[in-house]
Amino acid sequence: MLFLNRLYEYSAEIKAQLLDEEGNPIFDYQDSVIDDSELSKILKDKIKTGQSVLVSVCPDHTVIGGEDNSKFTNHLIFFVLEKTNYNDTDRDQFKQIFVRTQMRVYKLIQKFLEDKSEGSGAFCNILKQLTENSINVTPVWKKEQCNGWMITLNFDTNFVNL
Repeated sequence: MLFLNRLYEYSAEIKAQLLDEEGNPIFDYQDSVIDDSELSKILKDKIKTGQSVLVSVCPDHTVIGGEDNSKFTNHLIFFVLEKTNYNDTDRDQFKQIFVRTQMRVYKLIQKFLEDKSEGSGAFCNILKQLTENSINVTPVWKKEQCNGWMITLNFDTNFVNL
């Protein structure tokens, strides 16, 4: 099971490590939420127009395997969004939001894959069991005036003694 404190640490690490060409973080705001209603509240109340946002959602967990080899499959969601003022945005500018956020998504997925191969990051070896073909990227638009992408992915973790 992916413990929430690990997810929170990893999300903060992503914000600190993913930089643009000038050395600035590619995300202006990073947070973790429990569900869609909390995501909507944060997007509405805390995000300013033009800000780029990375939000992780509390994962779902499924137990798989038999009694001697049980594991958790962790189902994660990350949102990569940008707040938009529709009154000041024409069609071409709107499409450019998706271009910018797509590049952020690309860098984020690169980080997932690098952390998997290197066994590094706050997730350490957890991402070693990332199922690459589970990574799915879906456009999101007009979510509390935010537009961009939702990334879903799965990876397994073993049962551990606490």
